[in-house]
Amino acid sequence: MRKRLPKTGARAARDEALLQELNGLCEMGMQREVLQMVDRLLVQKSSPMLFIEAVRALLIHADSLKDLKNWTGRLEKAYTAQSLRNSRTCRYAMLCFYHSVHDYQKALEFIPVRFSRFAAPLELAFALDTFLALNRTKKADALVARCLRLFRQISPGEEFNVLLHSLADYFAFKRDWENAIMLWEHLISDDVLGPQAFIEIAVARAMQARHAANDGLCHIKHLRKSRDALAISLPGNLKARLNEAEIELTLIKARLDQCLPPAT
Repeated sequence: MRKRLPKTGARAARDEALLQELNGLCEMGMQREVLQMVDRLLVQKSSPMLFIEAVRALLIHADSLKDLKNWTGRLEKAYTAQSLRNSRTCRYAMLCFYHSVHDYQKALEFIPVRFSRFAAPLELAFALDTFLALNRTKKADALVARCLRLFRQISPGEEFNVLLHSLADYFAFKRDWENAIMLWEHLISDDVLGPQAFIEIAVARAMQARHAANDGLCHIKHLRKSRDALAISLPGNLKARLNEAEIELTLIKARLDQCLPPAT
């Protein structure tokens, strides 16, 4: 006669079987069956592990859904059904979900006051994205030091690249274009993030060009104020050369203004 497993052991074995089933459906690309199973796991009171994996499976298939936000109610209900201790474990999955639907105000609720030293790269990346989206610059500044330390410790891979992209966005937010471009250049070979990295690099270079054009126009304005002193030491028609440079810089700036967001 087989021994009966202890209750906790039986539950762990059941969870493992459900996880294998979910992973198998994901690997076979059985989208409808995956979503049905996710729905079933959310309805029943699943363990934190199954809750997190259900959210992960849902987000993997997000592109095929009409509106991922339609799952918000089910996720919230399943999350609130967790115990206080388990909800802390599941909080990361909720941050991932609200980050994916760009509801950053709601995502903010699932960012811990203090991150565990075992915090996942994605958790830090999504928290940084959320702080930037909500213009919480002081919180973003404080988190970047932690992200940079982790960035130097983890091996290249999917999560490494997501964290790298978030750090690049932070430097772009700070108008530190060179550091932002340096990080984006590491992503151009990534199948998922590469195309967007090329766009970000192009925009950053254009922003640098507009900044140079503005600096040039300010410099010309300054030269005009001191034109009489310069005319003594510089040969030729300084006024004509200043006018020519001003026209060209103004045209460059106007063209860049047409394709870039307003300067802040």
